[in-house]
Amino acid sequence: MKQRVLLIVLLTFLVLAIAIFRTSRQKLKLYCEEDIKDIVVNVLREQGVRYEFSEPEKAVLSVEKAKITYKGMVYNLTWRERLSERIEELLSIYFRGARIEILSSGFLSERYRVILQDSTRIVEVKIASRGILGDVIKSILDERAEYFENGFILAPIEATLEGTRIFFYDPRTEQVLFEDAGGS
Repeated sequence: MKQRVLLIVLLTFLVLAIAIFRTSRQKLKLYCEEDIKDIVVNVLREQGVRYEFSEPEKAVLSVEKAKITYKGMVYNLTWRERLSERIEELLSIYFRGARIEILSSGFLSERYRVILQDSTRIVEVKIASRGILGDVIKSILDERAEYFENGFILAPIEATLEGTRIFFYDPRTEQVLFEDAGGS
């Protein structure tokens, strides 16, 4: 009789240990570039994701300036060449007769030099949402990847000149909203 009771108690503890182990949330192994680490950590905390830092090779989620890798799938945070060409086209429409040159690519943004006959202006083109990184990471972790097409980011963008928006462009629908008649 004592053996049966002891066996039942032992099996009960074993079942409880297995249940606790299986239901406990695993920590997400995270690698993140140092200069965007604070942003990524805040996003994960807001979403209630438990994480621990890891080496890039062992990370399940790796966040870099140019790409996010999750479970081996790469999501590029840069625009496809086709989208960059479309942006240059839209800048040429806005600044008629101007020469457009790409200056630099940043984190979810690009800067263009617009050379007019009498002046040169700098236009920044960036993702239109303020909390885009959080939305992108949440989308990837939920395995929806709704901001991506063929592994490249495809989200609404806006172009600003001296802090003022000059146009809004949604690459999915090809809709463009110019704020006024032009900059030339």
